[in-house]
Amino acid sequence: MTPTTTCPVWPGLCDDTDPKHQDHTNHQLSGQKTGWPVSVGFVELGDQEPLLYVDAGLAADFNPEDAPRVAAQLRAAADAIEQMQLRVAEVQARRA
Repeated sequence: MTPTTTCPVWPGLCDDTDPKHQDHTNHQLSGQKTGWPVSVGFVELGDQEPLLYVDAGLAADFNPEDAPRVAAQLRAAADAIEQMQLRVAEVQARRA
């Protein structure tokens, strides 16, 4: 069976392409991948309510002159969270 290109349950949020998956996740915005001092993502396990998360598990010491760069990275992470929230609301509205 050929995998789907997107999750039919949480399109645009879940990055699992196996058509039979039950847990829905997206960890693509990890700090290691983005360079941000935090990771953000999406999780829905089984039939539980969907959750967005912020993981600040990365050490983020920086010099004061780097504050504008780090602040911009945190704003980008916050923007990503808001975009995920809007996508969750769109999918839930379609289901209603």
